[in-house]
Amino acid sequence: MAAEYGTMIVSGHRRLDERPKDRSIIISKAGEIVLEKAKYTPAETVEEQGWVISTLLCDELILQGFGNENIGNVDIVMHSIGVGMFSEEQYSEWVEEARQIALKHQCIVMGTSHADGSYRDSEISIPIAYCIIPDGEVVLASRSDTRTRTILLHRGNTDPSPQESQEKQLKISIDPSS
Repeated sequence: MAAEYGTMIVSGHRRLDERPKDRSIIISKAGEIVLEKAKYTPAETVEEQGWVISTLLCDELILQGFGNENIGNVDIVMHSIGVGMFSEEQYSEWVEEARQIALKHQCIVMGTSHADGSYRDSEISIPIAYCIIPDGEVVLASRSDTRTRTILLHRGNTDPSPQESQEKQLKISIDPSS
């Protein structure tokens, strides 16, 4: 699909015959797997389309956080969440933790869960999506709204002058905006 549509795919998937079975994956717009990371392992990065990208998988956000002293700077952390949130408190906790990662690493953090995040016999599932920019501003925070959103990221000059911060170089548009 990535090659057919000429777009990168970032997702989570399972290898049921391996442990850990849950993995994050990035597939280039040419259709090649450029990053595959098992859950609860240190962060890894890949450079694609001019962006240094890393991943978080589901509760790694809370249980281990984001980091690996060997990876250097990252532009975007993509957070694939298998199921939705089980409470409003969990939703708030996860978005705030992602916001702290964006601030600490001066990067964009985006996350999304399944539209139907039901898990086992739980009656509560709050599907979520969010996007946080490097200054910690939450530009998208969605819960219980399964509409498709397109987030377009564009960086201006990659060598900003000393007076112009990288955040000012970042342009984000979200469609639909509400």
